[in-house]
Amino acid sequence: MAGKTTSIVESASPSSIFKKNFVKFKNLLARDPNFCDFTDIFFSKDLITKNELDAISSQPNLSSRERSSKVTHYLFERIKNSDDPKKCVLTICEALEDENIDDNQAKKIATAIRTDLEPPLQVHVHDPELPLVSTPTTNQDNTREKIFLENRIWTRGEDGEDIIKLCIEKLKESRIFPDDNKLMHRIAHVMSRNSCNFCNDGGIWQVSMFAFQDTHDTRSHIRLGRKYERIMQHFGINWRKVERSYLTIPIYSAIAARLYLSNFPKFIPPEYNIKEQADYWWEIYMEKHESRDFIKCQTFIDTVTALEGDSDIALPCIEKRIWVRGESGEDVVNLCIEEVHASGIASIDGVFLRRVAFVNCDVT
Repeated sequence: MAGKTTSIVESASPSSIFKKNFVKFKNLLARDPNFCDFTDIFFSKDLITKNELDAISSQPNLSSRERSSKVTHYLFERIKNSDDPKKCVLTICEALEDENIDDNQAKKIATAIRTDLEPPLQVHVHDPELPLVSTPTTNQDNTREKIFLENRIWTRGEDGEDIIKLCIEKLKESRIFPDDNKLMHRIAHVMSRNSCNFCNDGGIWQVSMFAFQDTHDTRSHIRLGRKYERIMQHFGINWRKVERSYLTIPIYSAIAARLYLSNFPKFIPPEYNIKEQADYWWEIYMEKHESRDFIKCQTFIDTVTALEGDSDIALPCIEKRIWVRGESGEDVVNLCIEEVHASGIASIDGVFLRRVAFVNCDVT
């Protein structure tokens, strides 16, 4: 594809990867109480022996940095002499990520090591500054049609229903994010149909400056680093270097919007519940948005209803609804009782359970 360059990620040995992080690793262990905590874990995972620990303990005059240096050297030698050095390094990463130790620096080192241990990949790196080459034409009106759809999602200023659908399809293919329950498609139309173009650099999805900056806030969102890796692998985009002006390229705008939404633990409401999706959009997507003063939450509902019609807002079948958060109603209560009874897990009084549901939840 035009506008992309190709680079090869060179492989490195596990020992050299560990050596690359040697100083960071040593400094990590030098901090109290890290030394005792991590050496205990290393010992439990057979990464360091009791004799090696005793040898360090027998030298009480060692400084914390000297002690940590010795342990780091022990681990380095263990990797070099291991029959499976990669497995040895991964075991060290597991120790750094131990759930009993809350240390962000340790987890960052583990992430860096794991990233370098990945097998070499051929990555197509997209350069937004390189123009896409289209087929020469003498008919200006047909230029748009002659650019392949795949290229158009990488072209600044492109828009349209086909572009929106393909961008969303690419996001789904990447498997970086869970299903968005049609929210991304709806946001694109709501933002473009209602003059929400106060942040022109936000692209089709009109990603606000606040949202864009949040996609780079790795301190608040520790999982962003892993998502960056997958974005690089699937799209060839180094998100750390993305500028907001790049969002005029459709696929960049789509990734930014979905990446921002993924920073929030709150589940995206189901597709059929437009009211809840509208509230979600208003509370999360429109937070500190440049056009928030010129649009209302009801706009989302009105736009989606006009776009899709009432036929697309039907409730899912009852069998699915009993597994959906927040569902209620007499039919839901009855089926839940039937399912529990059919399972044979316990004998139940259906009449009593129905009464409890009606009294406690005001089932209607």
